[in-house]
Amino acid sequence: MYGSVYFEEYEPGVVRKTPGRTITETDVVLHAGHMGDAYPRWSGVMGEGHAHDESARRVQDTLVFTFTIGITASSQPINAVAFTYGYDNLRFLGSLQVGDAIWVRVTIASKSDDPKRQDFGRVIERCETFNQNGELVFSCDHVLMVQKSNGASSIA
Repeated sequence: MYGSVYFEEYEPGVVRKTPGRTITETDVVLHAGHMGDAYPRWSGVMGEGHAHDESARRVQDTLVFTFTIGITASSQPINAVAFTYGYDNLRFLGSLQVGDAIWVRVTIASKSDDPKRQDFGRVIERCETFNQNGELVFSCDHVLMVQKSNGASSIA
């Protein structure tokens, strides 16, 4: 499904929440295979409410990032007048293990004119991933290039 949300329509401070997703053993094993590590091991600091379980399979940080972006992209129509410019400020703030569920809060953090392209602006979406206990486990800034509706307007 596609839609068109132009630069001028983005409002800093607007928040949306995604549906949740449980991370499975299959997710972890397939991702490990793609990374060349067939046996991911427990490591890192578990968030509050998690027992230190040496046998629990830890979810790779790269998989947490992948799911964060995938969940945010699949929970709304694809914006036909925007594209991803990159990601900034990636922070892995806690660990997840198989069986944990995550959801993402996306906040429009800011927007600005693009210095190189008059017909586009930059929108920063702050993506914060939470586990089933409401603990923040990951955050990043998704930088979007978004077309302006009239091709060259400035921020009011």
